[in-house]
Amino acid sequence: MSFCLPIGLRNVIVSPKMELKIITNTVDLKSIEAGWCNLLRDSDNGRIHQSYDWFWAGYQTFHQNDQLYVLTLIDVKGNLCGVAPLVITSGVYRGIKVKKIGFVINDQNPACEFILSEGLEEACLKIFLEHLASFKEWEFVDLRKVDIERPTGILLQKLLTESGQAFGTKDNIESPYFTIDTGWEEFWKNRSQKFRKAMRNKLNRAKKHEGLVVEKIPVRSGNAPELADMLRISTNSWKKTIGNDLSTKKYNWEFYKKICDLFGPEGVVCIWFLKLNGVAVAFEFHLQYNKIVYPIRADFDEGYKDISPGSILEYEIIQSLFSDRDVLEYNSCGHTYDYLMNWTDKTRKHQNFEIFDKSFKMAMLYNFEYNILVMLRGTKLYSFITKMKARHQ
Repeated sequence: MSFCLPIGLRNVIVSPKMELKIITNTVDLKSIEAGWCNLLRDSDNGRIHQSYDWFWAGYQTFHQNDQLYVLTLIDVKGNLCGVAPLVITSGVYRGIKVKKIGFVINDQNPACEFILSEGLEEACLKIFLEHLASFKEWEFVDLRKVDIERPTGILLQKLLTESGQAFGTKDNIESPYFTIDTGWEEFWKNRSQKFRKAMRNKLNRAKKHEGLVVEKIPVRSGNAPELADMLRISTNSWKKTIGNDLSTKKYNWEFYKKICDLFGPEGVVCIWFLKLNGVAVAFEFHLQYNKIVYPIRADFDEGYKDISPGSILEYEIIQSLFSDRDVLEYNSCGHTYDYLMNWTDKTRKHQNFEIFDKSFKMAMLYNFEYNILVMLRGTKLYSFITKMKARHQ
């Protein structure tokens, strides 16, 4: 399929009430920043990953060589009613090259979502899906990490099912969270006895180190000196051995610095440190937005693992949140790891939505993925195919 998209912003009249505008360059993207921020501000449940700044940081860091393709809906008064923050990329599906459109993807996203005006969610999402189903410059729609329990995720499933479009869903991350709606003592009492005992033992060992302190430091820019400590700790962490530390994953490091530049002046970013005799040995990188805390990165120096620095820091942070009236939720942004599930039994499930065009190639891929593989599940051939897919991702 050839790919040639004119530079600029194109208008398509959809209805007397809303106009679809397609943004394909950064100049026009900047022109809707205020409207995007107003749309999210007026929402009762705006998340940080829905914000303009989050999208901009992700696009600049992970997708700067891909084609920007942001769908917007404007009402007759000129107000922004909906945003589909998308990019067009080239990829591989089961070894076959495909041109696809989807959300800006990176490991730091708590979730991915359309931004829709309250009361117009279904109308806006229908228009977006109809446009995506036109398969203009793409042949595959790849909407990853959608929270299927939030209204948009539920509506997306409903509309795609009703459309008769060839689509499928796959499980993505299941992420633990908890709400802060009790006092600390009650919350702590409801943790398992085994976990509380283990945590007390760690705390008692930590108390033997008189120079052990916890610090919360606001970060105002990507040049903040505290970031050097964050990078050093990550480089000395166990993640270095698997290539997942910040000195190895340079794109992630650049993303964090951009986040600090964009959100830091608003007081959204802070780093929590555990320090021993003045030396930072563990950190958690936090964003606090609309009364939700997002701990999007945590590492500890492997040289200090005998004092359980990560566990000690996490305990002190979580306890402190229960005295912060500006926090209503802790979104772990992680998987169902044991150390997170010790703190809660609540999780949010996310799925990928995959939509295929009607070409022979994509019809074959859809049939293979969602019919043939389903029949093969549990066989040796299925295991072989799954391993091959993981190897090429």
